[in-house]
Amino acid sequence: MLMQDVIILTQSDPLNSSPSCWTGIDHRGAQVRFWAGENQRINLLTLQQQLLPCVVLVDQLHQTATGRDVSAQALISVLPMAAVEVETVLTAGAAEQLIASATGARKG
Repeated sequence: MLMQDVIILTQSDPLNSSPSCWTGIDHRGAQVRFWAGENQRINLLTLQQQLLPCVVLVDQLHQTATGRDVSAQALISVLPMAAVEVETVLTAGAAEQLIASATGARKG
């Protein structure tokens, strides 16, 4: 399955996290919750080990009234970019270009 959405996570949100949910803040300041299942915690473990900011590809992103959710069954992939590289992109105001590049979008 193709990864459909790109998220640039800039910080964790421990006050809104729990053993079954890792909550992060994206580059736009929006909350993103990554859920774990009873027998599936790999997504949470992956994110807990990342230096932030980082770029995450997901195949299941759901908009809710309070933010965005990634289910426990979702596939996630962290782009192999160092946190300092992602920070440089954000500082340069090129987040949307990075997202377009990660999704394979081309300017027409």
